[in-house]
Amino acid sequence: MQEYSKEDHYVTLNIGEGNIPLTEKGQPVTNENSTYPIFFSSNLEDTYKGLTEKGVKVSDIQKDGLNTFFTFYDLDGKKLQVCFWE
Repeated sequence: MQEYSKEDHYVTLNIGEGNIPLTEKGQPVTNENSTYPIFFSSNLEDTYKGLTEKGVKVSDIQKDGLNTFFTFYDLDGKKLQVCFWE
């Protein structure tokens, strides 16, 4: 495992053949799970459309300067996220 990049609120690690972004939160823990998987998609819009068409609860697509991402929830209400960066 090696650090690929580091920004103010997240670190991306090289693990095997891929990159895994880890988000650091400085906010108090809420009832929402604070650790969650983040998936990378090379076509975020198609992924978003596919999930919404299947009735999955999703947030709006957001941009934080470097990443474009959205949050979605599994059937148990657990938070997951999909992101894209160049």
